[in-house]
Amino acid sequence: MKWISDTHDCPCLMKTDMEKSGNAYDFLRVYSEEIDSEEDWKDLSFSNLQCGYCLLCSALELARADEEKYGKETITKLAVAKSIASKRLFKYKPLKWFYIWIKKRGKRSTFR
Repeated sequence: MKWISDTHDCPCLMKTDMEKSGNAYDFLRVYSEEIDSEEDWKDLSFSNLQCGYCLLCSALELARADEEKYGKETITKLAVAKSIASKRLFKYKPLKWFYIWIKKRGKRSTFR
């Protein structure tokens, strides 16, 4: 079996425990009743949000690999939760896209 920690650059004990639990969705529901709800994500700190997003990415990867076991509804809930967490992360870094745009333009100065 290929472990998620082999494919991601930040292996952690929670991911390992999630993989060994047998059901990633049920494992995540222990920590959050409704993982696909905005309310569960809005009060998390930046570091907890990053960790949750990483776990969701791994859980979604596991669920997609075994679609028969998880079903489309569970995969959809995980995808929605990942989208919510992604949007929350983006709010922490409002100038992220501006910096990406600057990098794409090259090293020339835009301010003179």
